[in-house]
Amino acid sequence: MKKITTIVLALTLALVVVASAACKPDNPTLDISQTESQSSAASSGERYTVKAAALRGPTGVSMLKLMEDSEKGATANPYEFSIYSDPTDVSAKIINGEFDVAALPTNLAAVLYQKTNKKIKIVALDTLGVLYLLENGEAVKSVADLKGKTVTMAVAGQGATPEFALKYILGQNGLDPEKDVTIEYRGEHSDVAALAVSGEVKICLLPEPNVTPVLSGNASARVALDITKEWKSAAEKTGSPQGELAMSCIVATQDFISAHNTEFDAFMAEYKASCEYVTSNPDDTAALAEKFTVIPKAAVAKKAIPNCNIVYIDGADMQARAAGYLEVLYGFAPASVGGELPDEQFYYKK
Repeated sequence: MKKITTIVLALTLALVVVASAACKPDNPTLDISQTESQSSAASSGERYTVKAAALRGPTGVSMLKLMEDSEKGATANPYEFSIYSDPTDVSAKIINGEFDVAALPTNLAAVLYQKTNKKIKIVALDTLGVLYLLENGEAVKSVADLKGKTVTMAVAGQGATPEFALKYILGQNGLDPEKDVTIEYRGEHSDVAALAVSGEVKICLLPEPNVTPVLSGNASARVALDITKEWKSAAEKTGSPQGELAMSCIVATQDFISAHNTEFDAFMAEYKASCEYVTSNPDDTAALAEKFTVIPKAAVAKKAIPNCNIVYIDGADMQARAAGYLEVLYGFAPASVGGELPDEQFYYKK
């Protein structure tokens, strides 16, 4: 069984969003706990310590203010945060019930919904699209201009959201992704970014925070297409519900929601406030991103965070956006969302 679980998780990672994997500092895991006195109180049963996980990169940005407030003891709940570079680590621990809440790629959340026998729920969207098409030059002004061109992306984007998003947009704009555009896969996000800075790659698809170093390092590089906007435009052409590139979300376990409802409600309020803070205070947030190793350098984070589309969307609006996004991915590869589209129980509505 352990071998089967390991294989399944390994295969799943080839199909999940990998934007957050761009930042991999030497320390793969960082635990951020409450003060000693609060931990003692929690262990004595006075307060329940909420165990939360996030991934480095845009997926974890929305939690930064909550992490900071927690460290200062300024939150209603005691929290214990863990930050990871590898989605496999988070997936395994969610399956084992080691976390109450987690910030994850939305399609990974759908996969884990099936793996946990529907014991987790998506409670909010926290990030829309973080993908951008960059060009060294001025040739690409619209999606139609990609005909006959080569687009480079990281190997991790193959069979995952970057590939599916690009192909969806191409198809909705009358281009055949298999014939009209050449898509090549080369190394990691950082490798593609380096090639774009050097000018070796002319057109590439990258997520933040890898976009910012390219724009800073190559005066000829520019954002040719905002993939979030192009996704929405493509969906509007057919009147479909897939209007948002809903790439990242917050999940909570059913056990946490049911057994600790007061703490769950407090988390939702504090998390919403964190989202609002990070979008309104980019300078402070950038410093926190470096402090908690979510994005390695504050200077990069300051420029990247405004392009990360941090949001707080819950309830019926969350369901409509997430369901539409997952439906598109399912059309390309059912395994990318867990083999089947999640049912109504996947979406938390108070």
